[in-house]
Amino acid sequence: MDKSDTRTTVGRHEEQRKSEQSRILSQSEQTELEQRFRQADVIHWEQVYTTEWLILDGTHWEIRWSESDRNRTSQGSNAYPDGWELIRDWLYRQFEIREEEIR
Repeated sequence: MDKSDTRTTVGRHEEQRKSEQSRILSQSEQTELEQRFRQADVIHWEQVYTTEWLILDGTHWEIRWSESDRNRTSQGSNAYPDGWELIRDWLYRQFEIREEEIR
């Protein structure tokens, strides 16, 4: 598939605020996200990350992506893979920018 035909959607769900947002990335944003995925080595992330501690009000996260031969998911509860901050911080910035545009 030609890269110009590819559409990437990012989303954010906040249980506390009962809100969900999503938007389609521009070509440059998609390229930047793909670069972050490579830097964070997302392809080698485990399917599930957990902690041995019982934390009832913790943070749950999930990332889904498609590879040429399959769909993949990585998720966690109060536990994160190496490189998580690269992806998390980039995604948070995308939604902060969008919220400022809406105001």
